[in-house]
Amino acid sequence: MKKEICFIDSDFNELFEIPDESYIQINRPDNETLIRLCRYHDEEHIWIGEDFRGFHEFASKMEEIGATFEPIESPQKVGDYILINKTVVGNKIIALGYSAKEVQPYATWLAHVTLPRDFGLGHYCSRKDKAYEDYVARIQDEKRFIENVIKRPTRNQDDHER
Repeated sequence: MKKEICFIDSDFNELFEIPDESYIQINRPDNETLIRLCRYHDEEHIWIGEDFRGFHEFASKMEEIGATFEPIESPQKVGDYILINKTVVGNKIIALGYSAKEVQPYATWLAHVTLPRDFGLGHYCSRKDKAYEDYVARIQDEKRFIENVIKRPTRNQDDHER
């Protein structure tokens, strides 16, 4: 029989329950969304993705960093890949996915916010650390692009080349 996982806040108030081996979405204040598989360990501990935490420890950490968390029915997928991280930068979504079935189990993609399920331009990796580096680099590239567009001086009608 599957156990129920009961999430609490830092004051030990019950927030919600999910079945063992279900997913939560963590919404960070920096616009990053994390999707994590949750597995019951015992009455006081849980596996959240690859992290082993006490329920109260997890709740306190989320409050400390200003993050919220909620249950989700099923994670978004790109092919066989489950999206485990997503960040919105400007009008782009940068995503990191994982698939146990693939030879290169990690990948990053880009999508436009108006087409949030239309991921393209995939970069595929064998190692999680390399995929995460690529994910962060793609976020930084998009931030730099936005900064350059905003800082680019516009030509005045009176300006003209000589």
